[in-house]
Amino acid sequence: MPSKISLSLIFLLVATSLANSEGENDWVNQLEQLEKIAQENDQTQKAPSSRASGTSYFNISLKCEPKPTSVHQLRPRDIDIVGAMGDSITAGFGIEATTLPGIGVEYRGLSWSVGGDLDLDGSVTITNVLRKFNPEVKGYSSGTNRDGGDYWFNVAVGGARSIHMPTQARDLIEKIQNDSRTNYENDWKLITIFIGGNDLCAMNRNNDSSPENYVKYLKEALDILHAELPRTMINVVEIMEIYVLPDVGHGYGSTPQCRAAQLTFCNYIVAATDEELPIIIEKNKQYQTLTQDLIASGRYDTRDDFTVVLQPFFRNTVLPYTEDGQVDSTYFAPDCFHFSSKGHALGAVNLWNNMLQPVGAKTTEWDITDLLCPSEEFPYIFTNLNSVGTQWPGSTTTEMPTTTTREPTVVTCPTNTCLNDVPDWGIAVLAIAATTLLFQFFALMCIFMSKKGPKHEGKTAEIYKNGVSAL
Repeated sequence: MPSKISLSLIFLLVATSLANSEGENDWVNQLEQLEKIAQENDQTQKAPSSRASGTSYFNISLKCEPKPTSVHQLRPRDIDIVGAMGDSITAGFGIEATTLPGIGVEYRGLSWSVGGDLDLDGSVTITNVLRKFNPEVKGYSSGTNRDGGDYWFNVAVGGARSIHMPTQARDLIEKIQNDSRTNYENDWKLITIFIGGNDLCAMNRNNDSSPENYVKYLKEALDILHAELPRTMINVVEIMEIYVLPDVGHGYGSTPQCRAAQLTFCNYIVAATDEELPIIIEKNKQYQTLTQDLIASGRYDTRDDFTVVLQPFFRNTVLPYTEDGQVDSTYFAPDCFHFSSKGHALGAVNLWNNMLQPVGAKTTEWDITDLLCPSEEFPYIFTNLNSVGTQWPGSTTTEMPTTTTREPTVVTCPTNTCLNDVPDWGIAVLAIAATTLLFQFFALMCIFMSKKGPKHEGKTAEIYKNGVSAL
Protein backbone atom coordinates (compact mmCIF):
# COMPACT_ATOMS: atom_id res chain seq x y z
CA MET A 1 0.00 0.00 0.00
CA PRO A 2 2.59 2.66 0.91
CA SER A 3 4.59 2.01 -2.26
CA LYS A 4 1.53 2.50 -4.43
CA ILE A 5 0.65 5.76 -2.72
CA SER A 6 4.23 7.03 -3.07
CA LEU A 7 4.26 6.02 -6.70
CA SER A 8 1.07 7.89 -7.39
CA LEU A 9 2.48 11.02 -5.78
CA ILE A 10 5.60 10.70 -7.94
CA PHE A 11 3.39 10.51 -10.95
CA LEU A 12 1.61 13.71 -9.98
CA LEU A 13 4.91 15.59 -9.99
CA VAL A 14 5.82 14.44 -13.48
CA ALA A 15 2.35 14.63 -14.97
CA THR A 16 2.79 18.14 -16.28
CA SER A 17 5.92 17.16 -18.23
CA LEU A 18 3.97 14.32 -19.86
CA ALA A 19 1.07 16.55 -20.91
CA ASN A 20 2.44 16.96 -24.40
CA SER A 21 3.20 13.20 -24.95
CA GLU A 22 1.34 10.99 -27.39
CA GLY A 23 -1.84 11.02 -25.46
CA GLU A 24 -3.71 9.50 -22.60
CA ASN A 25 -2.66 5.91 -23.27
CA ASP A 26 0.98 6.87 -23.06
CA TRP A 27 0.30 8.37 -19.64
CA VAL A 28 -1.24 5.16 -18.42
CA ASN A 29 1.60 3.05 -19.82
CA GLN A 30 4.21 5.25 -18.20
CA LEU A 31 2.38 5.03 -14.89
CA GLU A 32 2.43 1.26 -15.09
CA GLN A 33 6.15 1.29 -15.84
CA LEU A 34 6.76 3.49 -12.83
CA GLU A 35 4.76 1.11 -10.68
CA LYS A 36 6.94 -1.75 -11.88
CA ILE A 37 10.12 0.15 -11.12
CA ALA A 38 8.84 1.00 -7.66
CA GLN A 39 8.06 -2.65 -6.91
CA GLU A 40 11.54 -3.76 -7.99
CA ASN A 41 13.42 -1.19 -5.90
CA ASP A 42 13.85 -0.34 -2.26
CA GLN A 43 11.33 2.33 -1.32
CA THR A 44 12.77 2.98 2.11
CA GLN A 45 15.43 5.29 0.70
CA LYS A 46 13.82 8.64 0.03
CA ALA A 47 15.21 11.61 -1.84
CA PRO A 48 15.36 14.95 -0.07
CA SER A 49 11.93 16.61 -0.13
CA SER A 50 11.47 19.19 -2.84
CA ARG A 51 7.77 19.64 -2.29
CA ALA A 52 7.84 22.25 0.50
CA SER A 53 6.11 25.33 -0.94
CA GLY A 54 4.64 27.13 2.07
CA THR A 55 5.52 30.68 2.97
CA SER A 56 7.95 29.45 5.64
CA TYR A 57 9.94 27.53 3.03
CA PHE A 58 10.50 30.68 0.97
CA ASN A 59 10.84 32.87 4.05
CA ILE A 60 8.07 35.16 2.84
CA SER A 61 4.94 36.44 4.56
CA LEU A 62 1.51 37.92 3.96
CA LYS A 63 0.75 40.60 6.51
CA CYS A 64 -2.49 42.58 6.59
CA GLU A 65 -2.79 45.13 9.34
CA PRO A 66 -5.51 44.07 11.77
CA LYS A 67 -8.31 46.46 12.62
CA PRO A 68 -7.49 48.65 15.61
CA THR A 69 -8.89 48.05 19.05
CA SER A 70 -8.76 51.77 19.89
CA VAL A 71 -11.11 54.34 18.40
CA HIS A 72 -8.21 56.77 18.47
CA GLN A 73 -6.44 54.69 15.81
CA LEU A 74 -9.53 54.29 13.63
CA ARG A 75 -8.87 54.72 9.90
CA PRO A 76 -11.52 55.21 7.19
CA ARG A 77 -10.89 51.70 5.87
CA ASP A 78 -11.68 50.24 9.31
CA ILE A 79 -15.26 51.53 9.38
CA ASP A 80 -17.77 48.72 8.84
CA ILE A 81 -21.06 50.47 9.62
CA VAL A 82 -22.52 53.93 9.08
CA GLY A 83 -25.62 55.23 10.79
CA ALA A 84 -27.34 58.54 11.46
CA MET A 85 -29.75 60.32 13.79
CA GLY A 86 -31.52 63.58 13.17
CA ASP A 87 -34.43 65.35 11.51
CA SER A 88 -35.77 65.88 7.99
CA ILE A 89 -32.35 67.00 6.70
CA THR A 90 -30.79 63.60 7.45
CA ALA A 91 -34.01 61.87 6.36
CA GLY A 92 -33.41 63.45 2.95
CA PHE A 93 -36.61 65.44 2.55
CA GLY A 94 -36.80 67.15 -0.84
CA ILE A 95 -33.23 66.45 -1.97
CA GLU A 96 -34.23 65.91 -5.62
CA ALA A 97 -37.46 67.94 -5.48
CA THR A 98 -38.16 70.50 -8.19
CA THR A 99 -41.50 71.67 -6.78
CA LEU A 100 -42.96 72.14 -3.32
CA PRO A 101 -44.97 68.87 -3.34
CA GLY A 102 -41.68 67.03 -3.84
CA ILE A 103 -40.47 68.15 -0.41
CA GLY A 104 -42.44 65.27 1.12
CA VAL A 105 -40.28 62.67 -0.64
CA GLU A 106 -37.51 61.29 1.58
CA TYR A 107 -34.45 60.73 -0.60
CA ARG A 108 -32.59 58.84 2.12
CA GLY A 109 -30.24 57.22 -0.38
CA LEU A 110 -28.75 60.65 -1.10
CA SER A 111 -28.54 61.86 2.50
CA TRP A 112 -25.19 63.51 3.13
CA SER A 113 -24.06 61.54 6.20
CA VAL A 114 -25.50 58.08 5.52
CA GLY A 115 -26.93 57.79 1.97
CA GLY A 116 -25.63 54.94 -0.17
CA ASP A 117 -27.20 55.45 -3.60
CA LEU A 118 -24.99 55.74 -6.71
CA ASP A 119 -21.24 56.17 -6.19
CA LEU A 120 -18.93 59.06 -5.36
CA ASP A 121 -19.03 60.36 -8.93
CA GLY A 122 -22.82 60.50 -8.81
CA SER A 123 -23.46 61.52 -5.19
CA VAL A 124 -21.07 62.85 -2.56
CA THR A 125 -22.04 61.23 0.73
CA ILE A 126 -19.97 59.97 3.64
CA THR A 127 -20.90 56.42 2.65
CA ASN A 128 -19.66 56.85 -0.90
CA VAL A 129 -16.38 58.39 0.28
CA LEU A 130 -15.86 55.50 2.70
CA ARG A 131 -16.44 53.02 -0.12
CA LYS A 132 -13.17 54.19 -1.64
CA PHE A 133 -11.50 52.66 1.41
CA ASN A 134 -13.91 49.87 2.33
CA PRO A 135 -16.30 48.85 -0.47
CA GLU A 136 -18.18 46.59 1.98
CA VAL A 137 -19.35 49.33 4.35
CA LYS A 138 -22.87 48.64 5.69
CA GLY A 139 -25.74 50.49 7.34
CA TYR A 140 -26.38 53.16 4.69
CA SER A 141 -29.88 54.18 3.64
CA SER A 142 -31.02 53.73 0.05
CA GLY A 143 -33.91 54.74 -2.19
CA THR A 144 -36.88 56.86 -1.09
CA ASN A 145 -40.03 56.45 0.97
CA ARG A 146 -41.94 56.20 -2.32
CA ASP A 147 -40.03 53.26 -3.82
CA GLY A 148 -39.66 50.97 -0.80
CA GLY A 149 -36.19 52.24 0.07
CA ASP A 150 -34.13 50.66 2.83
CA TYR A 151 -33.58 53.05 5.74
CA TRP A 152 -31.18 50.57 7.38
CA PHE A 153 -29.41 52.54 10.16
CA ASN A 154 -30.73 55.97 9.16
CA VAL A 155 -33.18 56.51 12.03
CA ALA A 156 -33.74 60.24 11.40
CA VAL A 157 -37.37 61.42 11.49
CA GLY A 158 -38.87 64.48 9.83
CA GLY A 159 -39.75 67.19 12.36
CA ALA A 160 -37.56 65.68 15.08
CA ARG A 161 -36.08 67.88 17.79
CA SER A 162 -33.46 67.26 20.43
CA ILE A 163 -36.08 65.81 22.77
CA HIS A 164 -36.43 62.90 20.32
CA MET A 165 -32.74 62.00 20.28
CA PRO A 166 -32.82 59.55 23.23
CA THR A 167 -35.58 57.60 21.48
CA GLN A 168 -33.63 57.58 18.23
CA ALA A 169 -30.53 56.38 20.09
CA ARG A 170 -32.44 53.38 21.48
CA ASP A 171 -33.96 52.70 18.08
CA LEU A 172 -30.54 52.72 16.43
CA ILE A 173 -29.02 50.38 19.03
CA GLU A 174 -31.88 47.92 18.64
CA LYS A 175 -31.60 47.93 14.85
CA ILE A 176 -27.85 47.26 14.91
CA GLN A 177 -28.19 44.53 17.55
CA ASN A 178 -30.87 42.70 15.56
CA ASP A 179 -29.39 43.02 12.08
CA SER A 180 -27.96 39.74 10.79
CA ARG A 181 -25.82 41.58 8.25
CA THR A 182 -23.62 43.14 10.90
CA ASN A 183 -21.46 42.13 13.85
CA TYR A 184 -22.62 44.20 16.80
CA GLU A 185 -19.58 43.60 19.00
CA ASN A 186 -16.77 43.73 16.44
CA ASP A 187 -17.84 46.02 13.59
CA TRP A 188 -16.56 49.58 13.83
CA LYS A 189 -19.43 52.06 13.63
CA LEU A 190 -19.54 55.69 12.49
CA ILE A 191 -22.72 57.44 13.64
CA THR A 192 -23.53 61.04 12.69
CA ILE A 193 -25.95 63.22 14.65
CA PHE A 194 -27.29 66.49 13.24
CA ILE A 195 -30.17 68.03 15.17
CA GLY A 196 -31.37 71.44 16.31
CA GLY A 197 -32.95 73.24 13.36
CA ASN A 198 -36.49 72.50 14.52
CA ASP A 199 -35.53 73.41 18.10
CA LEU A 200 -34.33 76.82 17.00
CA CYS A 201 -37.44 77.38 14.89
CA ALA A 202 -39.63 76.58 17.91
CA MET A 203 -37.86 78.78 20.50
CA ASN A 204 -40.79 81.20 20.69
CA ARG A 205 -43.42 78.52 21.38
CA ASN A 206 -41.73 75.60 23.12
CA ASN A 207 -39.89 75.68 26.43
CA ASP A 208 -38.08 72.46 25.54
CA SER A 209 -36.21 74.40 22.87
CA SER A 210 -34.03 76.39 25.25
CA PRO A 211 -30.27 75.95 24.78
CA GLU A 212 -30.09 74.20 28.16
CA ASN A 213 -32.77 71.68 27.24
CA TYR A 214 -31.26 71.16 23.81
CA VAL A 215 -27.95 70.05 25.28
CA LYS A 216 -29.71 68.08 28.05
CA TYR A 217 -31.47 65.85 25.53
CA LEU A 218 -28.36 65.58 23.37
CA LYS A 219 -26.41 64.49 26.45
CA GLU A 220 -29.06 61.89 27.32
CA ALA A 221 -28.85 60.41 23.83
CA LEU A 222 -25.05 60.33 23.85
CA ASP A 223 -25.08 58.71 27.30
CA ILE A 224 -27.28 55.92 25.93
CA LEU A 225 -24.99 55.34 22.96
CA HIS A 226 -21.93 55.47 25.20
CA ALA A 227 -23.37 52.86 27.53
CA GLU A 228 -24.53 50.44 24.83
CA LEU A 229 -22.54 50.70 21.60
CA PRO A 230 -19.12 49.04 21.32
CA ARG A 231 -16.54 50.13 18.76
CA THR A 232 -18.19 53.43 17.88
CA MET A 233 -17.25 56.93 16.80
CA ILE A 234 -19.98 59.56 17.01
CA ASN A 235 -19.90 62.68 14.86
CA VAL A 236 -21.93 65.48 16.39
CA VAL A 237 -22.35 68.14 13.72
CA GLU A 238 -22.63 71.58 15.30
CA ILE A 239 -25.89 73.37 14.55
CA MET A 240 -25.74 75.96 11.78
CA GLU A 241 -26.48 79.67 12.15
CA ILE A 242 -30.11 79.35 11.22
CA TYR A 243 -30.78 83.10 11.12
CA VAL A 244 -29.27 83.19 7.59
CA LEU A 245 -32.46 81.55 6.22
CA PRO A 246 -34.02 84.84 5.04
CA ASP A 247 -30.99 85.34 2.76
CA VAL A 248 -31.70 81.96 1.17
CA GLY A 249 -35.29 83.03 0.51
CA HIS A 250 -34.09 85.96 -1.58
CA GLY A 251 -31.13 84.37 -3.32
CA TYR A 252 -30.51 83.13 -6.84
CA GLY A 253 -33.07 80.48 -7.73
CA SER A 254 -35.51 81.39 -4.95
CA THR A 255 -39.21 81.94 -5.59
CA PRO A 256 -42.17 83.53 -3.79
CA GLN A 257 -43.37 79.99 -3.09
CA CYS A 258 -40.13 79.11 -1.30
CA ARG A 259 -40.40 82.21 0.85
CA ALA A 260 -43.93 81.20 1.81
CA ALA A 261 -42.69 77.69 2.60
CA GLN A 262 -39.98 79.12 4.86
CA LEU A 263 -42.67 80.83 6.90
CA THR A 264 -44.39 77.45 7.27
CA PHE A 265 -41.29 75.64 8.51
CA CYS A 266 -39.57 78.36 10.52
CA ASN A 267 -41.75 81.44 10.91
CA TYR A 268 -40.03 82.66 14.10
CA ILE A 269 -36.63 82.90 12.43
CA VAL A 270 -37.68 84.05 8.96
CA ALA A 271 -40.08 86.75 10.17
CA ALA A 272 -37.98 87.90 13.15
CA THR A 273 -38.21 91.56 14.03
CA ASP A 274 -35.22 93.80 14.65
CA GLU A 275 -35.75 93.30 18.37
CA GLU A 276 -35.99 89.52 18.10
CA LEU A 277 -33.01 88.94 15.80
CA PRO A 278 -30.26 89.66 18.42
CA ILE A 279 -32.00 87.25 20.82
CA ILE A 280 -32.11 84.55 18.15
CA ILE A 281 -28.42 85.06 17.34
CA GLU A 282 -27.48 84.81 21.01
CA LYS A 283 -29.57 81.67 21.57
CA ASN A 284 -28.11 80.09 18.43
CA LYS A 285 -24.63 80.76 19.77
CA GLN A 286 -25.55 79.23 23.14
CA TYR A 287 -26.67 76.06 21.37
CA GLN A 288 -23.20 75.88 19.86
CA THR A 289 -21.14 76.73 22.93
CA LEU A 290 -23.06 74.40 25.27
CA THR A 291 -22.58 71.57 22.76
CA GLN A 292 -18.87 72.37 22.57
CA ASP A 293 -18.62 72.27 26.36
CA LEU A 294 -20.37 68.89 26.55
CA ILE A 295 -18.13 67.21 23.99
CA ALA A 296 -14.96 68.81 25.42
CA SER A 297 -15.78 67.68 28.95
CA GLY A 298 -14.22 64.24 28.43
CA ARG A 299 -17.47 62.56 29.38
CA TYR A 300 -17.30 60.34 26.29
CA ASP A 301 -13.58 59.66 26.32
CA THR A 302 -13.64 57.09 29.11
CA ARG A 303 -13.48 53.98 26.91
CA ASP A 304 -10.91 53.08 24.32
CA ASP A 305 -13.54 51.87 21.83
CA PHE A 306 -15.94 54.83 21.98
CA THR A 307 -15.70 58.57 21.47
CA VAL A 308 -17.71 61.60 20.43
CA VAL A 309 -16.19 64.27 18.19
CA LEU A 310 -17.68 67.67 17.46
CA GLN A 311 -17.54 68.57 13.76
CA PRO A 312 -17.90 72.38 13.55
CA PHE A 313 -18.05 73.25 9.83
CA PHE A 314 -21.49 74.88 10.28
CA ARG A 315 -20.32 77.07 13.18
CA ASN A 316 -19.76 80.11 10.99
CA THR A 317 -22.37 79.47 8.33
CA VAL A 318 -21.17 81.02 5.10
CA LEU A 319 -23.74 80.49 2.38
CA PRO A 320 -22.64 79.61 -1.17
CA TYR A 321 -22.64 82.55 -3.57
CA THR A 322 -22.92 82.87 -7.32
CA GLU A 323 -20.22 84.58 -9.36
CA ASP A 324 -22.20 87.81 -9.40
CA GLY A 325 -22.45 87.86 -5.60
CA GLN A 326 -25.95 86.48 -4.97
CA VAL A 327 -26.68 83.84 -2.37
CA ASP A 328 -26.97 80.61 -4.37
CA SER A 329 -30.30 79.19 -3.26
CA THR A 330 -29.93 76.18 -5.59
CA TYR A 331 -28.07 74.54 -2.69
CA PHE A 332 -31.47 74.38 -1.02
CA ALA A 333 -34.68 72.55 -1.92
CA PRO A 334 -37.68 74.44 -3.40
CA ASP A 335 -38.82 75.33 0.13
CA CYS A 336 -35.56 77.25 0.79
CA PHE A 337 -35.27 75.34 4.08
CA HIS A 338 -34.11 71.79 3.35
CA PHE A 339 -30.94 71.04 1.39
CA SER A 340 -30.92 70.11 -2.27
CA SER A 341 -28.59 67.42 -3.63
CA LYS A 342 -25.93 70.14 -4.02
CA GLY A 343 -26.38 71.16 -0.40
CA HIS A 344 -26.11 67.58 0.82
CA ALA A 345 -22.97 67.04 -1.23
CA LEU A 346 -21.40 70.19 0.19
CA GLY A 347 -22.31 69.05 3.70
CA ALA A 348 -20.70 65.66 3.09
CA VAL A 349 -17.49 67.23 1.77
CA ASN A 350 -17.11 69.45 4.80
CA LEU A 351 -18.05 66.73 7.29
CA TRP A 352 -15.49 64.38 5.76
CA ASN A 353 -12.80 67.05 5.86
CA ASN A 354 -13.60 67.87 9.50
CA MET A 355 -13.11 64.18 10.33
CA LEU A 356 -9.58 64.32 8.89
CA GLN A 357 -8.64 67.54 10.69
CA PRO A 358 -7.45 67.54 14.31
CA VAL A 359 -9.56 69.03 17.05
CA GLY A 360 -8.41 72.61 17.34
CA ALA A 361 -7.67 72.93 13.62
CA LYS A 362 -11.00 72.04 12.03
CA THR A 363 -12.58 74.31 9.44
CA THR A 364 -15.64 76.10 10.80
CA GLU A 365 -17.18 77.28 7.55
CA TRP A 366 -19.43 75.49 5.09
CA ASP A 367 -17.35 75.87 1.97
CA ILE A 368 -16.82 74.46 -1.52
CA THR A 369 -13.49 72.68 -1.24
CA ASP A 370 -11.62 69.54 -2.24
CA LEU A 371 -11.94 66.30 -0.32
CA LEU A 372 -9.07 65.56 2.04
CA CYS A 373 -7.24 62.23 2.14
CA PRO A 374 -5.73 60.48 5.14
CA SER A 375 -2.01 61.14 5.10
CA GLU A 376 0.82 58.73 5.78
CA GLU A 377 1.61 60.68 8.94
CA PHE A 378 -2.04 60.91 10.05
CA PRO A 379 -3.92 57.91 8.60
CA TYR A 380 -6.62 57.92 11.27
CA ILE A 381 -9.76 59.96 11.97
CA PHE A 382 -9.03 62.66 14.51
CA THR A 383 -10.52 62.51 17.99
CA ASN A 384 -10.21 64.66 21.08
CA LEU A 385 -7.44 62.44 22.45
CA ASN A 386 -5.35 61.70 19.37
CA SER A 387 -5.41 65.40 18.39
CA VAL A 388 -3.56 66.56 21.51
CA GLY A 389 -0.08 67.73 20.61
CA THR A 390 -0.62 67.16 16.89
CA GLN A 391 1.61 69.28 14.71
CA TRP A 392 -0.71 70.59 12.00
CA PRO A 393 -0.04 73.43 9.53
CA GLY A 394 -0.56 76.60 11.53
CA SER A 395 -1.59 74.88 14.76
CA THR A 396 -0.49 72.77 17.71
CA THR A 397 -3.65 71.22 19.12
CA THR A 398 -3.95 71.33 22.89
CA GLU A 399 -7.66 72.14 23.37
CA MET A 400 -11.03 72.30 21.66
CA PRO A 401 -11.34 74.29 18.41
CA THR A 402 -12.01 77.99 18.28
CA THR A 403 -10.86 79.11 14.83
CA THR A 404 -10.27 77.84 11.32
CA THR A 405 -6.55 77.43 10.68
CA ARG A 406 -6.19 75.25 7.59
CA GLU A 407 -7.54 75.18 4.05
CA PRO A 408 -7.83 71.64 2.63
CA THR A 409 -6.27 71.08 -0.78
CA VAL A 410 -5.81 67.34 -1.31
CA VAL A 411 -8.03 65.85 -3.99
CA THR A 412 -7.68 62.17 -4.92
CA CYS A 413 -7.83 59.33 -2.43
CA PRO A 414 -6.44 55.90 -3.35
CA THR A 415 -8.62 52.83 -3.03
CA ASN A 416 -7.72 50.84 0.08
CA THR A 417 -5.78 47.64 -0.39
CA CYS A 418 -4.42 45.10 2.08
CA LEU A 419 -0.83 45.82 3.02
CA ASN A 420 1.22 42.99 1.51
CA ASP A 421 4.81 42.22 2.36
CA VAL A 422 5.14 39.38 -0.14
CA PRO A 423 7.82 40.22 -2.74
CA ASP A 424 7.00 39.97 -6.45
CA TRP A 425 9.18 36.88 -6.94
CA GLY A 426 7.45 35.17 -4.04
CA ILE A 427 4.03 35.81 -5.58
CA ALA A 428 5.27 34.36 -8.87
CA VAL A 429 6.55 31.22 -7.16
CA LEU A 430 3.29 30.72 -5.30
CA ALA A 431 1.30 31.22 -8.49
CA ILE A 432 3.37 28.61 -10.36
CA ALA A 433 3.07 26.12 -7.51
CA ALA A 434 -0.70 26.60 -7.35
CA THR A 435 -1.07 26.17 -11.11
CA THR A 436 1.03 22.99 -11.09
CA LEU A 437 -0.99 21.46 -8.30
CA LEU A 438 -4.25 22.29 -10.05
CA PHE A 439 -3.06 20.68 -13.29
CA GLN A 440 -1.90 17.60 -11.42
CA PHE A 441 -5.35 17.19 -9.95
CA PHE A 442 -7.04 17.25 -13.34
CA ALA A 443 -4.39 14.93 -14.82
CA LEU A 444 -5.00 12.39 -12.09
CA MET A 445 -8.76 12.57 -12.60
CA CYS A 446 -8.46 12.02 -16.35
CA ILE A 447 -6.14 9.01 -15.97
CA PHE A 448 -8.18 7.10 -13.49
CA MET A 449 -11.49 7.85 -15.10
CA SER A 450 -10.20 6.51 -18.42
CA LYS A 451 -8.42 3.39 -17.14
CA LYS A 452 -10.47 0.17 -17.25
CA GLY A 453 -10.66 -2.82 -14.95
CA PRO A 454 -11.11 -3.41 -11.25
CA LYS A 455 -7.41 -3.04 -10.60
CA HIS A 456 -7.45 0.64 -11.47
CA GLU A 457 -10.81 1.32 -9.86
CA GLY A 458 -9.40 0.06 -6.59
CA LYS A 459 -6.37 2.29 -7.00
CA THR A 460 -8.57 5.35 -7.49
CA ALA A 461 -10.52 4.59 -4.36
CA GLU A 462 -7.27 4.16 -2.45
CA ILE A 463 -5.91 7.52 -3.52
CA TYR A 464 -9.12 9.34 -2.56
CA LYS A 465 -9.18 7.51 0.74
CA ASN A 466 -5.74 8.86 1.56
CA GLY A 467 -6.69 12.43 0.75
CA VAL A 468 -4.51 13.01 -2.30
CA SER A 469 -7.48 14.50 -4.14
CA ALA A 470 -7.44 17.41 -1.69
CA LEU A 471 -4.62 18.86 -3.69
